[in-house]
Amino acid sequence: MRNGESLVETAVKMLVLFFIMYLLLSTWYFTFLQYRNGSSSANTPDDMSLAGLAQLSFNDTSTNSQLRDPGFWSTVLAESGRTTTFLVHDTIFGLMQSSKQWNDLFSENMDNPPPWLSQSLPLYLANFFAKLDAQVIGAENAAAAARVMKNFTSFVAGLSAAGVDFASYNGLSALRQYLSTGSVTESAATTFPGQIYKLYSLAFNSSYPEEVRAQFFGRALAITGIVIVTAGHGGFTDKFEGMLSRLNLLEAWPKIKAYLKDIGTTSPSVAYGAAMVLEKLASRFPETFKDASGLTADRIDAMVQVLKDKDLPQTRSRERLPKLPR
Repeated sequence: MRNGESLVETAVKMLVLFFIMYLLLSTWYFTFLQYRNGSSSANTPDDMSLAGLAQLSFNDTSTNSQLRDPGFWSTVLAESGRTTTFLVHDTIFGLMQSSKQWNDLFSENMDNPPPWLSQSLPLYLANFFAKLDAQVIGAENAAAAARVMKNFTSFVAGLSAAGVDFASYNGLSALRQYLSTGSVTESAATTFPGQIYKLYSLAFNSSYPEEVRAQFFGRALAITGIVIVTAGHGGFTDKFEGMLSRLNLLEAWPKIKAYLKDIGTTSPSVAYGAAMVLEKLASRFPETFKDASGLTADRIDAMVQVLKDKDLPQTRSRERLPKLPR
């Protein structure tokens, strides 16, 4: 009898031990998911504020003359275009313009879609900065050109980077890493706005060759352009939040956006299918979906990657996704 009771006690203890291990592993896993998909929430108001740009001065006459040089601006706009193209791919803007399905989703569910939705965002920003280029070059002299730039950066100083953080798959951390990697900005700025300020400062630092200054300037303009379309006139962020709310995905967005990016690398069409599955689940289970959204998106992502590794056609992924809510 005692042997039997001993065996039962041992079995119970083992079950308790396994249960505790399960709880610990589950806690670790969900903490990992929160870190991966909710890291943007860790940003403080200071990380979002661009007020520091109001302190920029354009008083160096030895570098202000570059503002009226078409050759300088040619390099600036080329670098701005390259940087914008990269930044767009790390934000929802990349998916928006990756396929007709995504474009239609935004057009049909967003109130007063921004004018650039029907274009390419890099093209829209290229035209925007071409106008700034013409205004600066057309200034009466170098001092007047510097005043144009001062007015421009003072305007941007009144905006916030919160919209960029919301639209970016991994928040500002990914964009901050891009701007830092391999550049002199890495040790000089720990916040995203701080890096923008540093890039503008370096663009007018006479200790660097003009070609390098133009590249700094181009990068600064690129990220400034993303800030303007998310926080400036027309308020993309408010419209995007309204669209997500309409699709019942607003609260889940911070947890699912990184997975949509990952799925989108396989196929924008498959990523669209995944978003529609998540929308259906959110509508069907509104009370529980928020907490389960990250894990659900993770499982969909894993399924897509398995199908990809097996070299199955993308149509197979698209066919299987709609069956998931059932």
